[in-house]
Amino acid sequence: MIPVKQTASLRLCMGASFHTEEDINFVSVLPYYACRFCRVGSPEDLALAFHFVFEGAVHTYTDPETGVGLGLIPMLRFDLENRYVVPYLGLGVGPYYFSLDVPELGQAWNFLSQAEFGIRFNCVQHLGWHLSYRLQHVSNAGMSDRNSGVNSHLVLLGVSYSF
Repeated sequence: MIPVKQTASLRLCMGASFHTEEDINFVSVLPYYACRFCRVGSPEDLALAFHFVFEGAVHTYTDPETGVGLGLIPMLRFDLENRYVVPYLGLGVGPYYFSLDVPELGQAWNFLSQAEFGIRFNCVQHLGWHLSYRLQHVSNAGMSDRNSGVNSHLVLLGVSYSF
């Protein structure tokens, strides 16, 4: 059997900001491509796997006003691999366009940083279902006077295909 090294996935999520002047709610489509670059151990028992991920971020903001957010976020993901249930942790930061004019951000081009904890359920060969929680921060990294940032909680559901 050839070891699985690449994964394509599509996830949907709902998110809400916290500690902002106004509550910001959104829904998202998050396509991603992951490539495993290292694995220690055997997935038949238990293995630690490291993945490099490119994730597209397409956010549609619904409240307090409508808008979009677009980004391409490189991430590192750490999986605790086994046959059926795979917990994982992901960390990433990348460029992000934010169309809303909110008091916490002074410009449209920002950076999106995120940390995620999730579980992948391997249901049939090469196919998995994902459930995860993500903490996300959008900030302009001090390039504007307004820079307290927007923090959000996200719940994600998705499907992945490994090849």
